[in-house]
Amino acid sequence: MVSTLDEEVALMATELINWIYDKASLEIETIGYYELQFHVLQANLPEKLWHILEAQLAKWTMT
Repeated sequence: MVSTLDEEVALMATELINWIYDKASLEIETIGYYELQFHVLQANLPEKLWHILEAQLAKWTMT
């Protein structure tokens, strides 16, 4: 069966749209990953800051 020009254009457009969606999905997943990392950092920040403060206090009391 010989495909018509319209069918070929429709197939190319579909492939292009699928490619764009694949790339967009990857970017959305990447953004989601970094948002998750940010929230983990945010959740752990008070504890990390406390450890930094404790270390600094220990340094100040030893001098």
